[in-house]
Amino acid sequence: MLVVTAWQMELFSMYPSTRHAKASRIFFLIVLFLAGCSWREEKTTLYPNGQVKVRWHERMIGPYRTVKDGTFEAFYPTGARLTSGEFKNGDSVGLWEEWYLYGGKRFEKTFGANGRLQGRSVTWMPNGDTVELRSYNDRSELDGRQVLYWPETGEMRLQGEYTGGLRQGPWQAWYRNGRIMNEREYDHGRSVGTWIEYGLDGNIASKREFLRVLPQDLARGWSGALVDGVPIGTWLDFQRRDRRVDTIPAEERIYGELRRRGDAWVVPFKWLSPRFEVFYRPRNDTLVVWKPSPSAKASQ
Repeated sequence: MLVVTAWQMELFSMYPSTRHAKASRIFFLIVLFLAGCSWREEKTTLYPNGQVKVRWHERMIGPYRTVKDGTFEAFYPTGARLTSGEFKNGDSVGLWEEWYLYGGKRFEKTFGANGRLQGRSVTWMPNGDTVELRSYNDRSELDGRQVLYWPETGEMRLQGEYTGGLRQGPWQAWYRNGRIMNEREYDHGRSVGTWIEYGLDGNIASKREFLRVLPQDLARGWSGALVDGVPIGTWLDFQRRDRRVDTIPAEERIYGELRRRGDAWVVPFKWLSPRFEVFYRPRNDTLVVWKPSPSAKASQ
């Protein structure tokens, strides 16, 4: 099928439309079409020493507009390769790689036809140790196991699972010294179960509980929630001093049961400070977990 760009039609319209000019117009149209579709130019930039810095290909898509289309390469001043990849209509596609100056691979990423990340993405240190491991689904959402490492030690820094761009299941994080930093759990991005934060000395710095199963009415509208999870039970937070965690809670919250209040969902709680009870009196309050948005109310 013959496809002509807007700028080609603009030039084409400048020619007369008489019967005698019809043949020449058709010939000119074919020439424009072939030129616009097949024209591609290789371009380069150089370092002061004459070595190639960047080499890429461009394709014309209009009288004043070009896009990167084809292979792309970048180099160090020494001539060693820096980056390798491919463009299609201006979008990154396929496998992209980057290297350190002395040969070790820095990262490896894969892009889909829409120019968005897909599949596995890995980043390495110069010594070959993995720093980051991620994976993406066809919609460019984080999906599957995700791992980060401390560059200085190569020890694990963070690990967990994503499902459709949302955190799912247990997640853990560690300090540089290898001690556990926190333990958390998610259900399709919602905070659930027991969350524990640890200090550098290994003692518990905070402990929190979240509801695992939501009431059906709330579960249907959870995407509009005002919090990351429904708090339950007793929450404890300890003060940290000089890399050490205090043994008496600086803050304590005792949550009641989740309940309906009109159109909203709320959780009553009692707040107190065992460490600073001389200065702060206990008080009762209510946490609003979910309430209808103004637009939802207006539509009713």
